[in-house]
Amino acid sequence: MKKEIAANLSHRKNERGNVLAYTVISVLFLFLAVGLGADLSHLYLVRTELQNAADAAALAGASALLLPEADRIPTAVQRAVDTLNKNKYNFNSQEFEDVVPKADQPALITFAVNLDGPYVNAATAAGTDNIRFVKVDTPTVDVNIFFAIPILGLARNMTGTATAGLSVQTNVFCNYIPIAVVEGPFGGGVGWQDFNGDGVKDYATDCSPPAGAPACDPNTKFCPGCRYKMIAGPGNWEDTSPGNYQALDAGSGAKDLKLAIAGGASACLRTNEDAEFITETEPGRMTGPIQKGLNTRFDDYKAFGGGGTVVIAGVSKPIEEAFPPDPNIYENAPKNKNDPYPGISRNTYEDPSAPKVAPKNTPAEGRREILMPIINQSEFDAGRDTVKFTKFGKFFLNRKVGGIPSSPEIYVEYMSPAFGSGGFDPEGGPTAPIVVPVLYR
Repeated sequence: MKKEIAANLSHRKNERGNVLAYTVISVLFLFLAVGLGADLSHLYLVRTELQNAADAAALAGASALLLPEADRIPTAVQRAVDTLNKNKYNFNSQEFEDVVPKADQPALITFAVNLDGPYVNAATAAGTDNIRFVKVDTPTVDVNIFFAIPILGLARNMTGTATAGLSVQTNVFCNYIPIAVVEGPFGGGVGWQDFNGDGVKDYATDCSPPAGAPACDPNTKFCPGCRYKMIAGPGNWEDTSPGNYQALDAGSGAKDLKLAIAGGASACLRTNEDAEFITETEPGRMTGPIQKGLNTRFDDYKAFGGGGTVVIAGVSKPIEEAFPPDPNIYENAPKNKNDPYPGISRNTYEDPSAPKVAPKNTPAEGRREILMPIINQSEFDAGRDTVKFTKFGKFFLNRKVGGIPSSPEIYVEYMSPAFGSGGFDPEGGPTAPIVVPVLYR
């Protein structure tokens, strides 16, 4: 018996080294697993940064395809390269110029007529008609591996690729607000607000353009990030100037107009045989219905008797449900209601630290963003009751409509060209040249 016990003890002593070996191997596997996770997370972060840079550069390049033919390709290359270099990678610490000099980066920008290619360089694209797509490849970068070298190697080569281009041309446009706004060379009259009071509207000082936005002249057209004070134009469009707005036909009079402005036009616009969007203006200035309809977005239903119901498509609904307010109705109104004020910018609206004012009624997202037809001052004849649209725009409402009682001011911030929710109807009229840059892949 004693011999058996002694033999067992001796056998266990011989196994002590095995336990230590198992422990060391387990620790190594655990370290490798944790390291692999850390390295994969690092690679994923860099991949996301590269893709974001490519996306932004491609969209910036595609925005230039809306320019005149001679300027399209060189401007697209310049915008894409400039936007690419505003981004960094590898924990936002390394620049693309450290990999490929900026002077050589135009080779990373290619163009095509069709989405699937073939893609050609800028020199070839400049002599090619109907270029519609821009492809951007970021420089190929080396990302070091720190922990999982036995599995992943010492480094990994990574790049980002994105393709952007012009949207399909449209012949139908829906869900717009039946208010046309006028743009054109600034003549010094009312409208086109000067925000810093120096008498000059400058894109760099008076506007808040989005990152990567190309230069724009807010004296002649609506520019992204710029705010404008729109006032009612003449009732039959004579003496119209930039900054004027005018109601469009929405049915049969002021009641239908008020509902259409509160909720969006029920009928879509369609192109005519000349590929133009044309509609009639609403006789008179119609400032009352415009103010009442737009202000529902700020939880203001005084124009509707403070509540009640409205019939939409044959269904009776509470007015607050049919035309809900925006989730944030903050507009930085002064204590004296008669004092002028421009409201808040879209950047302030989106700033989490900025003041918020929640409406009393159940809100709906995006109600302070509206789509409105844009009319170039030179695109209509004074005194006519029909108007032709050159484009549609997405605008942010800086504040409630009001101010001058006889001509309520609409304070808007221009966001971007709008494609709308209509699109292309194969059985409709010819397409109008209304397109916007979009990211395809």
